[in-house]
Amino acid sequence: MIKVQVDTIDTRSGTSNMQIGSTNTSTINIGVSGDTINIPSGVTIANAGTATGFGETNTPSFYSYIDSNLSVSHNTQTLIPFNQEVYDIGGCFNTSSSNATLNGLTCPPHGFCPNEAGYYYFNAQTHYSNLTTSQMIAGEQEVIQMYTWFSSVGTGEEITYKYHFLPQYTENTNMIFYFNGTGNCMQIKSYQANNTSTTKTVRGGGNPMTEAYTTYLHGFKLIT
Repeated sequence: MIKVQVDTIDTRSGTSNMQIGSTNTSTINIGVSGDTINIPSGVTIANAGTATGFGETNTPSFYSYIDSNLSVSHNTQTLIPFNQEVYDIGGCFNTSSSNATLNGLTCPPHGFCPNEAGYYYFNAQTHYSNLTTSQMIAGEQEVIQMYTWFSSVGTGEEITYKYHFLPQYTENTNMIFYFNGTGNCMQIKSYQANNTSTTKTVRGGGNPMTEAYTTYLHGFKLIT
């Protein structure tokens, strides 16, 4: 190997293109650990190949759903037991019915507890499968509630949550929360109240990527 030490590499007079590497080149390394590669103002980087390792990603992220119907009693807040995943990038969602340690953090049942600080977007849907048209017209309440935990698990529950009071079969809501990456968690609960004080059914059993009228929760970290 030959080591060349120079301060500036420039094109020859009369030429405007510089080629680094030719037919024998497989990998070109620029700098070593600790170096700074400076791209000055006014310089344009034109990429016609594949760039990897640049920028940020929307992770941790997850997509969860329930695989069976859920009974929701009248005038009762019921935790939705999201026990199936389409994906869980980062391993921050707990599909079990008890506390779980994920990435060194304690996550509540069927909850999300990211280990990276930042703003997160969530979308949730519940589908009540046994509401009649008359019940919908009567304005009975079916609600999605996003609960967030801002201290240790089981304490410090944030009382401000996203909810919808909508007389319809399917509830869908979304929210953006900031998580500190050291223990903030969230869960989803459903609430319903009706004129006859009866138990209602939240539909489960279908993968939301392929089935309609499902109950699901998904979220991902925002790039800010």
